[in-house]
Amino acid sequence: FFEIRLEVVCCVTSNMQIELRPTLGEFPEEPFQGTLGHSTELWWDMGLYGGVDIQKACDRLYGEDVQPHPQFTTLHKYRLGGPDPLDYCNAYSTLDGKCWHYVSMGFTNLHRELIIPHRAEGLNGFGFELTMRVSKIPGQQVAPLWPWALMQSIARHCFESGRGFATGHVSKCTGNLGPDSTMSYLVFAADPQMESSVTSRGRVDFLTMVGVTKAELDAAIRMAMRTGENGE
Repeated sequence: FFEIRLEVVCCVTSNMQIELRPTLGEFPEEPFQGTLGHSTELWWDMGLYGGVDIQKACDRLYGEDVQPHPQFTTLHKYRLGGPDPLDYCNAYSTLDGKCWHYVSMGFTNLHRELIIPHRAEGLNGFGFELTMRVSKIPGQQVAPLWPWALMQSIARHCFESGRGFATGHVSKCTGNLGPDSTMSYLVFAADPQMESSVTSRGRVDFLTMVGVTKAELDAAIRMAMRTGENGE
């Protein structure tokens, strides 16, 4: 399948010129059916305390009446000894209908008890949730599972190391993001459609993951260096 090596391999400036575009690719679902799946009961029917803030951010973009297609969940919750730290993930059809937009729930504190120590003063947990846009395959009615599995891989790295991600961070994949893709890096950038939220437990930013090729990454780094040299 795929494996992600998640150390930060470089950091470009926060105003890097990376085109926000969907990541291509389709992966088999079978390896993840043991621990990850679709939620049969939406979290807001289950009284999930801190998830309200994340859901409000989704509702501002898609509307309160639009439900995710689907909402993913872990079958064995992390706080109960399961292997996957993120409890939920919403997947929406984008407003233009061309992509799936994934929004994680679990890098911040979702429950009444504080499971995640605040990484820094003023942050809720790690201080971010991840998003990702994936191109739809013609006729596809339900969002695929593999981006949810990718987010869980990133979450395991964060929870095990205690380190998070921020705008401008880059991670290398040991494989490409798709069978016909040459994208092998993930760039983390502020999601332009998801506003940061200030909650009672601290700030939450929304970082989107964008798949890029080595050539695109090198070009972005060169542009960032030129911008820095010019003092822009």
